[in-house]
Amino acid sequence: MKLRELIEFSNGKLIGKFDLNLDICKFSIDSRSIDDKTFFIPIKGEKADGHDYIESAIQNGAIGFFTSREIDEIPGKIIIKVDDTLKAMQDLARNIRIKLKDIPLIAITGSVGKTTTKDMIYSVLKEKFNVLRTKENFNNDIGMPLTLINYDNEDIIVLEMGMNHFGEISFLSNIAKPNIAVIINVGHSHIGNLGSRENILKAKLEILDGMDESGVLILNGDNDMLATVKDTKQKIITFGFENDTDTYAYNIRIEKDCTVFNIKEDEKEYEVKLNLIGEKFIYNALAAWTIGKIYNIPIEDRINALYNSEFTKMRMNINKKDGITIIDDSYNASPESMKLALQALSKQDAKRKIAILGDMFELGEYAENLHIKVGEEVEKCGIDNLFTVGKNAKNIAKGAVNKGMQKEKIISFENLEELLCILNDYIKEGDAILVKASRGMHFEKIVEKIMH
Repeated sequence: MKLRELIEFSNGKLIGKFDLNLDICKFSIDSRSIDDKTFFIPIKGEKADGHDYIESAIQNGAIGFFTSREIDEIPGKIIIKVDDTLKAMQDLARNIRIKLKDIPLIAITGSVGKTTTKDMIYSVLKEKFNVLRTKENFNNDIGMPLTLINYDNEDIIVLEMGMNHFGEISFLSNIAKPNIAVIINVGHSHIGNLGSRENILKAKLEILDGMDESGVLILNGDNDMLATVKDTKQKIITFGFENDTDTYAYNIRIEKDCTVFNIKEDEKEYEVKLNLIGEKFIYNALAAWTIGKIYNIPIEDRINALYNSEFTKMRMNINKKDGITIIDDSYNASPESMKLALQALSKQDAKRKIAILGDMFELGEYAENLHIKVGEEVEKCGIDNLFTVGKNAKNIAKGAVNKGMQKEKIISFENLEELLCILNDYIKEGDAILVKASRGMHFEKIVEKIMH
């Protein structure tokens, strides 16, 4: 965009004199990722204020920056004074989207699987288009606008939208103005904040708030909550494992290191393979398949794209070292994703199947019971050994014992350090290990310990 647009769209005031036709196309909130073509946006957070890193950004070559602090002119640096740097970035994103109103935008939400779905949709669409997508899981009121303002002449935009409370997805949707919205599922994530799954559904449906009536809503028809969504102004397309959905998978099976299913389109049958283990990933693939159909991606290209999709790290990534298989799903956890990950572990060909599970956050008064139910799934899936870490995760052990798992096959640790001390002495060649907990448990350290 031009400098004049940057000033106008952010409601800012330029300090100094510059060519208002100057192009500015790269933005970052991280002073460490700055180069001489990047404009720095300092964000004030709970633990740090990005304004304290303006000097670092300048040293790294930043072309300029926003500031809400009083500051003197710096020769050669574009300084735009704003009241609030986060709001300025959000306003910038909102106005850029208005300018890009003819560019299709796909928004994705759900209790679990948003990032995997985004990665699959990106893989399918890039067969034909240049695609801008959310990096990693930048899906909140900072990350989503940051993605949007880094638009660089792409053909299609694919964005994740996450939330913890009511109103958050509505805010993001009204910035992004999606043409297509995908809701993968409604589970128990953040039920401690929202109080019920019915309220979680309401919060997810806020994704429609920025859509007009010509939009399309793509839903998981197998999800009990989403199956109740009927009367929307937007057209609804459903996917699932049941043949009463618009797009459905059948003949589902797990083969070596992949998940396979069949799908019909235009009265013809096709086999689709995913380079991931677990039926849950078929839902992500069906959403991507549906998007591919809407945008006329040839069927063979969709099949190839889904098999060759590359995924954001720490999400059901399968690593192998010295005869040990590590399923790294350490980025986050909910009751639904825990159960599905355990089912994926149960399909592994291994001498021992070991689940290392930690606390799930934001479950409120439901926490004890939902952790117990995960433990019941551990025994149901035939897992050989269970390690738990954290206060709530002790209830996972409790649930496993209640269901019949032998106590001597379970060890509960108070903290991660205790587990890390004994880990490498316990693991043996031929083991398959699932590593999963909420992000704040820092379970990526377990994967690092095993892999190194």
